[in-house]
Amino acid sequence: MSEDVEQYQYFTVGLLKNSFALEALKDDALKHHMIDHPDKLIALRLTEYYDLLARVAPRHLETPLFTTSGTGVEDSFGESLAVEREVQPVDEIIVASPNAEQNAEEAADYWAKL
Repeated sequence: MSEDVEQYQYFTVGLLKNSFALEALKDDALKHHMIDHPDKLIALRLTEYYDLLARVAPRHLETPLFTTSGTGVEDSFGESLAVEREVQPVDEIIVASPNAEQNAEEAADYWAKL
């Protein structure tokens, strides 16, 4: 399949041989019948990772997650990656109790609000 440089930005990546990441990628590719397409699997997993961060992390950070500064990122990718997000600061901190049932109730109450 030929590259579509109008629609996609292409990268060359290298993973350390015998590394945990490479072995996990191989296992993932085998499990999902993508052993001949590790590049597509890498793109899929990277997309899932950033989707997860966008949904979870901004709720717990006091600074935007994807804000960048300087020209290094702009030069590498051809565009700014600065993303403005409304950050919701954490307004309460739950302290663990020795009582497991109380901890479970407080955790359930906390997550029910989100």
